[in-house]
Amino acid sequence: MRTPSFLVVPALLLATVGLVASACKDKSHCDYVTCDEAAGGAGGEGGSTATTMTTTSSMNDGGGGGGGSIDPGCVPRMMPTGASVPEDCGIFVSFTATGDGTKASPMGDLQAALDMVPTNKAVYICGDQTGNGAFTVAGGRSIFGGLFCGDWTYDETLRPRLGGLADLPALRVTGSGVTKLEDFDVAAIDAMALGGSSIGIQIDGTNADLARVIVTAADGAPGAAGAAQQKDSTPVTAHGSNGGAGCLGMMTAGAGASGLMTCGAPPADGGLGGAGTNST
Repeated sequence: MRTPSFLVVPALLLATVGLVASACKDKSHCDYVTCDEAAGGAGGEGGSTATTMTTTSSMNDGGGGGGGSIDPGCVPRMMPTGASVPEDCGIFVSFTATGDGTKASPMGDLQAALDMVPTNKAVYICGDQTGNGAFTVAGGRSIFGGLFCGDWTYDETLRPRLGGLADLPALRVTGSGVTKLEDFDVAAIDAMALGGSSIGIQIDGTNADLARVIVTAADGAPGAAGAAQQKDSTPVTAHGSNGGAGCLGMMTAGAGASGLMTCGAPPADGGLGGAGTNST
C-alpha cells in the first residue's frame, strides 16, 4: 500500500496539481500557469496508491495574500542566461557546506536559512544533494533550486532534494504572503504512526506558486486493529425439554416443555416439543 503524493492546504486539504503545458505559447506562460484550487477533503488515511507529481501551478487557499512578492530579478529562471543570483536576494545553501549563508560561504542547514530569510526574499539551494528533515517556510519567503554551486547561475538539471521524516510533511508552507517554490524535489518517507499518511508538501494559508517541483510520497501506515467481537455462549435454557416416550401401552405422551432463550432482550420462549404418538 502506498499513499498519494500530496499538496495539503488548511486542515490537511489534499490538492494535486498537474503539469499544464498543452496551451502554452511561450516559456514564461508554461512556467507560471495559474490553477486556483477549491477546498477539498481532510487528510488521507494510510494505504492508497502512490503517485509522483510534477507541478507547474499556483495555489491560493483563500488565506494568503498581502505582502507583495519576490523581485523578479531574484528568480533564477527569469534571469538572463549566465547571470548570477544577486547577493542581496536572500540566503544561500549548499547541503555540504558549513558557512554563514552568503554566496561565497553558503549554509548547510536549510531550516536555519528558512528561519532567518526576510519577507519577500528567498533561500537558494545549489547542487543536487539531499537534505533530510521536516522543513517549514513562512509565507512570503521562497525556495529555489536549479543552481550551480560555483557561481550561482541557473542550471535546470541541478535538482536538490528535500527528504522528509516519518509522520511529518517533508515541507510545510504556512502563513500569509506569496511563496515561490521552484526547481527541486520533495520526497516524503513511510508513515509510522497507526493510520498515518505520507505527505510531501503541506500548504496552509499561503499563496504558493510552484514550478518544476516533483513531489513523491511513500507508504501510509495501516490503521489500528479493530476491537475484538464480544461472544455470548448459548445458555442451557435455550434448549427445550425432551418429549415423552412415543408409546406406553395405549397412552399418548405429552410434548416437552418449551426452551427459554435469554441471549436477546427481551427473552423469547421456544416452541413446545413434539407430542408423542402411539403407533401400535
